[in-house]
Amino acid sequence: MINIESRDGDGRLRENPEAKIQVMGRMMELLALKDDHTQMDDGQVTLAAKTVVVDQQDFKNAKYDDNGKLESAEYPVEGTFAVKSKNIYLGAIDQELKDGVIRDKAQGKDSFITLLAQHIGVDTSKVQNTDYDKDGHQTKGEYLADGEVTINSKTITMGAVDGDYDANDPHLRKEKALTEGASIKLRSECMTLDASTTDGKATGIVNLNAKNVNLLSMDFGDNSQSLAEKGKIQATAERIYLGESKDESLMSHKVQAWAEKITLLGSKVMQAIQGDKKSEDNAFLLLQNQEAKLKGKKAELHGLTEVVGDTTLHKTKIDDVEVKGELKSNYLSGGVTAGPSPKSTLKPDTDELKDNA
Repeated sequence: MINIESRDGDGRLRENPEAKIQVMGRMMELLALKDDHTQMDDGQVTLAAKTVVVDQQDFKNAKYDDNGKLESAEYPVEGTFAVKSKNIYLGAIDQELKDGVIRDKAQGKDSFITLLAQHIGVDTSKVQNTDYDKDGHQTKGEYLADGEVTINSKTITMGAVDGDYDANDPHLRKEKALTEGASIKLRSECMTLDASTTDGKATGIVNLNAKNVNLLSMDFGDNSQSLAEKGKIQATAERIYLGESKDESLMSHKVQAWAEKITLLGSKVMQAIQGDKKSEDNAFLLLQNQEAKLKGKKAELHGLTEVVGDTTLHKTKIDDVEVKGELKSNYLSGGVTAGPSPKSTLKPDTDELKDNA
């Protein structure tokens, strides 16, 4: 074993601020390898200190006072820092020795890992067909997406937000405003946004909130766009609500459906209601038990109207009648009908409208 230490005449390790061992040179290597530079099975290099600094900053535009004390300088980052290994572990974890094994115990209290740069890439692509010039600069290559990236945390935030320094939490920034022109893009052949339990039961909430929200199934060219062939947007749930907030305090001003063909199918009941959901005098169309019922303060049918099948009219005012068959009635008297006029008791089912929980 070879030790390089800084000790005083009494053999005590120097701990004064000026105590330092410095090794300087154009190129330096610290190796735990065999003579032929192959790896030793148990080779290891350890750096241990309360603070470890790996610095690749240059030193420029230095200014000193009359006493030679540095007043100002610039430290631009330079060079390349490469870490290459089959397994790379970066952690802020407390450990303990137990049963002869050093094992992870818990997250370090108030620990934080920060990555700060103009560009940060996390890439698990498979590299192939690379080529380099005589100076070692890459000239071509293929990168095929492969592998897996896993992010696991109780709270995950992705943002493009400008912020200010927060003295109460120096590791985080106090949000100030959305970064102008910024965007977040997720792109893949298949994507899943899943809020379900490990056994597949839906739970939790997924919120999409923006001034404009678009759901598209479209092909885009340089200067064109078209519907994706056999594209489909599907929404399936036990209950689906459009146009109203959960607490019923807000209501959309307009809901519009526009297509070459629109089909609505209610296997049990279908109804369209106009008015206040709490009112009993709403106008509505009710389709139930293979029957169609229409109610309103006033109903108008414009254009050529054909009624097929038996028709019952309780009270009718007709300006002009043309009868091609036989007109019969027990209540015809001087051309005026005098039959009964029952009052309609038909009401829409508004229970579902109230159940927007």
